Amino acid sequence: MADKYEANQMDHATSSQVISSMHVGLLARADIIYYSGRKLYQEALSSHPETASKSKLLEQAVDFEHFAQAATLAESSTPEDIRRIPTPRLGYFGAIESWLMDQKLIRYVASRRPDWHWVLIGLRAAPLDIETLPTVHYLGSRPYDQVPLYAAGFQVCVLPWVTDNEFVNYGSAIKVREYLATGKPVVITPLYEYEHMDGILRIARSGDDFIDKIEDALERDSLDKKKARQAAVVGATWDARAEAVSNDITAIIEKRER
Repeated sequence: MADKYEANQMDHATSSQVISSMHVGLLARADIIYYSGRKLYQEALSSHPETASKSKLLEQAVDFEHFAQAATLAESSTPEDIRRIPTPRLGYFGAIESWLMDQKLIRYVASRRPDWHWVLIGLRAAPLDIETLPTVHYLGSRPYDQVPLYAAGFQVCVLPWVTDNEFVNYGSAIKVREYLATGKPVVITPLYEYEHMDGILRIARSGDDFIDKIEDALERDSLDKKKARQAAVVGATWDARAEAVSNDITAIIEKRER
């Protein structure tokens, strides 16, 4: 289970009751249940104790070597369109939607730090209101193989997601692990999935705290902190996750055969 789908009323019209009923039915029929998010997993253990013995936390992974390229690239190697944007650049890549991005937070930070530039890369259904700000630069989507080149041009990777949306609050944003793999400083709004990594990344709990965390990242980062960020995700590859799933399936098959 990757998300709390019954809480998502932004992208579809299916009722939460129908989704919840289908969810319960799947749980009953499954031989093994994987939860990619910590909050979803912990909630499932308490709300569906009958499935606890076949439930496992399978965290999201990262294409580490791909994103780690950003740590070794010079500014001159970054694409021209990002080089034209003044520094410092606060970079974001991934889904960009009005219900997901905390536009109030971005406006607040932009008004108090007008020399910071926000770089947004990804798909969106419609323009965001904040795109009218002179320091917000929406570059559109970019091919997967080019994303590390753009990340190399970020001074800080940011995740300015809303915190009052139930669906978002259960999220396990893969991009946070991708950010960490780049070695760049990472500042995010509170997301349950990453609370246990507070200190390796920086979790901002208000607009002013977001500003403080960005300033700390810009002024007091270090090589040791960069290494710690990459070390936190270097073993969390998709190959490692696939191997774990393969071993679990093999164990189930062998048990049945016995």
